[in-house]
Amino acid sequence: MKYIFNIGPDGDVMQVRSPFSKLQGEAGATYSIEGENRNYLIFMISGNMKVVNGRKASTIMEPQYMYSVCSVCAPYSFEALSDFSCLVFLADTLANHVNARNLMKILSSEFTMCEGLPGLKYNELFESFIQNILLVNDYKDLMPDSFYDIKKSELLHYITNFYTHEEIVSLIYGIVSTYSDFKRKVYANYNNSINVQQLADSMHMTTKTFTRNFKKEFNMTPNDWILEQRLFNLNHSKVNKGMPLSNLLEEFGFASTSAFRQFCKRYEVEHLVEFLKEDKAI
Repeated sequence: MKYIFNIGPDGDVMQVRSPFSKLQGEAGATYSIEGENRNYLIFMISGNMKVVNGRKASTIMEPQYMYSVCSVCAPYSFEALSDFSCLVFLADTLANHVNARNLMKILSSEFTMCEGLPGLKYNELFESFIQNILLVNDYKDLMPDSFYDIKKSELLHYITNFYTHEEIVSLIYGIVSTYSDFKRKVYANYNNSINVQQLADSMHMTTKTFTRNFKKEFNMTPNDWILEQRLFNLNHSKVNKGMPLSNLLEEFGFASTSAFRQFCKRYEVEHLVEFLKEDKAI
């Protein structure tokens, strides 16, 4: 898979095999993002940059902050105020992995766009994450796509677990607000027990047509996406001693305790495996 970054000196286009790309330059260098339909997260590592968006709102980008650069507020112009380095992430590839419930909450939030460049300070875990990406940067053409899938999931985990809902909204609202009607309907119609056929029916499409459109929009199969959604929700489900197991079986569409047990073991949903042991259902 190729990832295209329309950000570089004098509008140069960068095309690489990674959704992450290191960008560095000297004081006085200028960069731009025109009206192309791409969204980025920029992790400032060192130095400072001034960015002005399409509504002439300006922001000084500082080290140890990540910034959301969304196409809604393009064009952007950047000026390096000092020698700098940063990690640029093509955020469109991340948004597909956002949990359906969380995404619908984000879309229903009130947020004023383009008043500046939304930025959040990142902690030591993010620093380790960034350094790990930079270590393989010189060998990124040799890395399998699965490596970057893991890194995208890791990044999403950090974002969803270390920031408040309001902070997450400020960071990715601009990205998800550009979603097509198809994508929005997929997220709106999802539930934890749904399968591909039922999701296609809810969109009034044949399974074949739905799958073709889904792959085009999400860059993954609907089966893989549904599995990802279910695993996220299972891993974040709250269970209490004495809670009827039938509640989970019904919500997630498992026909029997044994099917649920096998699923949890196969995908290592640890807290539910322990819950099943305590409940003597395993």
